[in-house]
Amino acid sequence: MSNVQLVYCSRGIRTAIEETLVDIGRVARSHNATKGISGALCFAYGEFLQVLEGPPVAVNELYIKITRDHRHDKVQLLGYSPIEKSNFSMWSMKTINLANEGSAEARFLVQHQNFARFTPSALSAADAVSLLVQLARVMG
Repeated sequence: MSNVQLVYCSRGIRTAIEETLVDIGRVARSHNATKGISGALCFAYGEFLQVLEGPPVAVNELYIKITRDHRHDKVQLLGYSPIEKSNFSMWSMKTINLANEGSAEARFLVQHQNFARFTPSALSAADAVSLLVQLARVMG
């Protein structure tokens, strides 16, 4: 197995979540690039949805670290599987903030995904990845 894809969701527990998202993205981009990990992290309405792709050992170690992170709780693994090709190879970590309901990404979510509210725990792993790929494309 060369690479794996791990999809999880969680609930943010801090009040300054937007600042936290910026910080997470900055640190993740630096760390993930050195470990061969790519992915996307989305936040809205207090919920996180993330896809990690890369070497199994690196992805597993990062996920264990994430489950211990005090900035969120209720971490739920949605999927873990081998992959032949990365969906997010151009990003060591793409961050998508849907908290601004007027943003192009938030409008896309409502118009094209029929979501009245972002509820990642209700998604299958495949649907979560598809959603994040589409949102990343909307953002450019």
